[in-house]
Amino acid sequence: MRVKGLIRFGAMILLLLAVAGCEEKARQSQEPEQVLSSLEARAAERWDALIRGDFNAAYLYASPAYRALYTPQQFSSRFGRQVLWERVDVGPIEPLSEDAARVGITIHFSYHQVESGQTLEASTFVRESWILADGDWWYVPGDRG
Repeated sequence: MRVKGLIRFGAMILLLLAVAGCEEKARQSQEPEQVLSSLEARAAERWDALIRGDFNAAYLYASPAYRALYTPQQFSSRFGRQVLWERVDVGPIEPLSEDAARVGITIHFSYHQVESGQTLEASTFVRESWILADGDWWYVPGDRG
């Protein structure tokens, strides 16, 4: 089982490297502010799809390498149904290189607490990894698959 995971990880890295090699033209044609604005918009669009429960649409924001390894069904199986995402705030964006960045996301959500019977509201902050490939920003899911 562990070997299969290593093979998938290696294949994802190889695909990321292949895709990254095609990006020089797209990077040169955009100003840094436009690039970050585009990333912010894509991150917000992805979360809008997740909030709507449209996992097929959210899947399309995953990197081409991820989509080559995982089906939409495998992607959607990562999400439970106990938490109701309400809205997100995107930012800050931390550029790591010309074609990689970390995007901060504050997720506002509610959930039903079984013990008390109450619905509680909360928020959490996460950092997402994104890469620029084929002229667009793509979400790179974490190691949960």
